[in-house]
Amino acid sequence: MAAHGIIMKELRDNYVACAAQRPPARRPSPIQYADYADWQRRILQGERLNALVNFWKHELDGAPCLLNFPMTP
Repeated sequence: MAAHGIIMKELRDNYVACAAQRPPARRPSPIQYADYADWQRRILQGERLNALVNFWKHELDGAPCLLNFPMTP
């Protein structure tokens, strides 16, 4: 199922639950953030990490270090 379909199904299910004045049923996620972080740590090392760091250094070369946004209330 495409991400759009998943989001629409969850939105519909949550709406139906809310309309029935009951909490939405949620399945526990099969993956936790720690799993994702471990996966990233394992794949981002050595030459792959160096290639990505070099890519972003090149892409951001000359970019301003600080962006001044207007701070109006």
